[in-house]
Amino acid sequence: MGYYGDEERRPGPSGTVIAIIGLSLLVGALGGGVAGGLVAALIPRDNGSATTARVPATAAPRSDSPATVLQLREESAITETVAKVSPGVVTLLVQASRTDSAGRRIEETNLGSGVVVDARGYIVTNHHVVEGARKITVRFMGGEERPGVLVGDDNPFTDFAVVRVQPDGLTVVPVGDSDALLQGQQVLAIGSPAFGNGQKDVRNDFKNTVTRGIVSGLHRRWPIDDAIVEDLIQTDAAVNHGNSGGALVNLSGQLVGIPTTVVRGTQNGFQVQGVTFAISSKTFKPLLDEIVRTGKVTRPYIGVQHRTITPEIATQNGLPVQAGAFVVEVAPDSPAAKAGIRPRDIITKLDKFEVAEDLPYLNILRGLQPNATVTVTFVRNGREQTADVAVGTR
Repeated sequence: MGYYGDEERRPGPSGTVIAIIGLSLLVGALGGGVAGGLVAALIPRDNGSATTARVPATAAPRSDSPATVLQLREESAITETVAKVSPGVVTLLVQASRTDSAGRRIEETNLGSGVVVDARGYIVTNHHVVEGARKITVRFMGGEERPGVLVGDDNPFTDFAVVRVQPDGLTVVPVGDSDALLQGQQVLAIGSPAFGNGQKDVRNDFKNTVTRGIVSGLHRRWPIDDAIVEDLIQTDAAVNHGNSGGALVNLSGQLVGIPTTVVRGTQNGFQVQGVTFAISSKTFKPLLDEIVRTGKVTRPYIGVQHRTITPEIATQNGLPVQAGAFVVEVAPDSPAAKAGIRPRDIITKLDKFEVAEDLPYLNILRGLQPNATVTVTFVRNGREQTADVAVGTR
């Protein structure tokens, strides 16, 4: 940051000016009290008149000025929060396997973040961090590593999962109330970003990186994979690959969100900066409680794996509908299989709800009541058909 003072003035060649310059050098070399006395002794005074000292416009503010006090308090709140929370934010090294579009088995190592939220060893993170995990290693801020076990997740409805480690000497980050956040409020993101090939490098040097931002928006909706996730916290805190699953905390040191995605551009090619979304504590806290209690989240289930159809996908593939759920796989003996739904069917309606771009299949399914029977409308070979499906649970 540059500082701009008064324009430099060149004095005339008088002996008085030279003497003053010499005195200035002397003042700079001596202590403040002695120098102040010398200057005061040489300043002309009128008898009986008051002397007023003028402070240049470029002088630094006094240490006890309101602005400085406010700045010090703010910095103190941030550093205290970081010191309190960081030991509870961990790095997750995940050895995973997945199947690519050609059916080949791919082995990979992923790096993400997590937050200790329970002294019994429970850690919250994103599902996409631990997806397909064969082995999970939890690395703490001090470098200690412990094996982790995936307890449960809420895939595909939310990008949320819970991992557990041996509960010895853990720092717990308390879960706060995301509904108490205010737009413009300061928040901190803490996690382990990975840069370039560092995502697969277990020697990553950027663990527990801290970035600061504000709450840019609350209760946001954003499409992630095949669902529109709701009640997201929007912030401008810098988040990178590897921060996923980490902590979004307020300056009281409470976990109010879990960073899950960064918007870097739109489908139309527009670049986006400073838009990060986090799963709110209002959303993940009930899921955490249920996973801790039962090992899973109970959700409506009919046994269909699908891909969301958008107008662009419909045009590219010559599909007969502009929106819907393209059935990729039907689980054996599932409610959908028993109702006669097959792969390559396109589901266009669940119960009374039309599948649409702003109301995807998963968002409708999430609202169905288990044990209820609903009518599913689908297109097969260009013809619309219906089937009654008994909704189960998973």
